[in-house]
Amino acid sequence: MKLFENKAHRILEKIEAPLLFSSRESYLHLPTIKEMGVAMITLADEFERTVLGCSIQEEDRQGLSTRLLQFRGLFAAFDSLTIDEKKKAITTAQALLIEIRDILPDAATLTPCEGTIPANATDNLDESFHKLSLPLQYVKGVGPKTAALLSKKLLNNIEDALYFLPRRYEDRRHIDAVKDLKVNVTGTVIGTVCKAEIHPYARRRVFEVVLDDGSGTITAKWFRGNFRFLRGTFGKGQRLILTGDVQGVHGHWEMIHPDFEIIDSDEDDFLHFMRIVPIYSETEGLRQKNIRRIMKRIVTDYASALASPIPEEIAKRRDLLDIHTAINEVHFPSTDQNIELYNEGRSLAHRRVIYDELFFFQLGLAAKRAGSNLEPGIIFREGSRLLSEFYRCLPFTPTAAQLRVTNEIHASMARGAPMHRLLQGDVGSGKTIVAMAAMIRACENGYQAVLMAPTEILAAQQISRISEWCNHLGLKAAM
Repeated sequence: MKLFENKAHRILEKIEAPLLFSSRESYLHLPTIKEMGVAMITLADEFERTVLGCSIQEEDRQGLSTRLLQFRGLFAAFDSLTIDEKKKAITTAQALLIEIRDILPDAATLTPCEGTIPANATDNLDESFHKLSLPLQYVKGVGPKTAALLSKKLLNNIEDALYFLPRRYEDRRHIDAVKDLKVNVTGTVIGTVCKAEIHPYARRRVFEVVLDDGSGTITAKWFRGNFRFLRGTFGKGQRLILTGDVQGVHGHWEMIHPDFEIIDSDEDDFLHFMRIVPIYSETEGLRQKNIRRIMKRIVTDYASALASPIPEEIAKRRDLLDIHTAINEVHFPSTDQNIELYNEGRSLAHRRVIYDELFFFQLGLAAKRAGSNLEPGIIFREGSRLLSEFYRCLPFTPTAAQLRVTNEIHASMARGAPMHRLLQGDVGSGKTIVAMAAMIRACENGYQAVLMAPTEILAAQQISRISEWCNHLGLKAAM
């Protein structure tokens, strides 16, 4: 209990320290403090993971979530605010911290997990299976229409969705002021739409949206796409977030075909900015923001139902995250993570998911092999003349290595059990000759044989060579 309270309160102290420092001596030091907004949001994320990751009363959870949401909102564009606006934000933030402290003792009624495994992770495999098998329509906000759209992405149940990983990530931790943008550098700005119009451009049209964030304006341009959709999407006075490469000259900034999201008046969280934002594969009729909201709810409510076969001691030895933390992080990375590792699929969260996938793959192969060994196979008995005739028609004498592996394969074929064998050799080492020898043994026993090639070109080359041998041996070859 004390461990939890100390940890949570230590984070609150980290949050409170810069707020106190910046407000001392009538905010004397405030102008010298840089990147305060990002630091505050990072610490708020850490606090939320510490407290809300444990089993607490729903009323306390909602109270803390609401205040943390308000706290993040104060610092969303903090570094671009005026000094007076910063003073007001700091005063409000300090008041919120007092409210959070008042809630915290009541919230900490259960001993939270130490380490990384969430306290609400279930040990009941039947319960886990039931939760993971639930159709997506059981998720709040997913109706029949949305479920049908998700099914186009082969997402039908909770488990499908948990392993529907983002295809890339965008760094929206830093909200830029328009006046501070730099050419040929990706920027993220939040502002109000003051104009949205279609204009002629050379022999075609361009849809332009002018965004004002208080420090300046930037124009977003679309040269292609559904202009009717764009005109219906953007309206004057709308709050909008744009992310894209900045072009133009100072004071006349542009973004060409930027990523955009509408900031709704009822925005319920900061899923879409001031963090590393996951970008999912889309389907027509389902916007990125909606997918993200659905995934956030699924990850929050159901990630704890996942079970991994990897023993804990192996996970520790391999420095693997627990599967629940990995799924949470791979969908919604913490603010302090390295986005390059995430976009390259090399983050610790990706590493754990990949490890499990390879483990299941190996397990499947082992189970398949074990099952195959229980099945009866064909006993291919030694033939009479065809193999010897084949060797005589070759323009060269088979090497010792070719004869050795051919004998090993024939021995396996004679056992009466399915054979699993990998033959490795350089180009021109005679693998096709060995394969032909195996097929001849099958034909001598009254069976057919199939040689598979990875490309049509290679298949054509193989049939040309094998047909000559088959004609000499009285066998029929076809592609």
